[in-house]
Amino acid sequence: MSLEIGTAILTALSLILTWLIFGKSLDGTGKGRFLYWLKSTAITSGVLLAWLLYKEPSLGYWMAIAIAVLISAVVNLVRSQWVFLIP
Repeated sequence: MSLEIGTAILTALSLILTWLIFGKSLDGTGKGRFLYWLKSTAITSGVLLAWLLYKEPSLGYWMAIAIAVLISAVVNLVRSQWVFLIP
């Protein structure tokens, strides 16, 4: 499986998993939404970090961390639709 396809599949599975774990009992407060985004980003970035280090070991540890956190933070931000709530 290619790096891009694996990243997309693992990201989608991680988003579904974190919604099942944390999202069903989400309250509507800003603190609750932020904590949900933070937990989901942490889990997704961990999964993506493992995938990146497995598929591209020459990438380097710090670069893989940066890429995994960036991808997971943006995807979770778009999923939670906070993009449309920022003034």
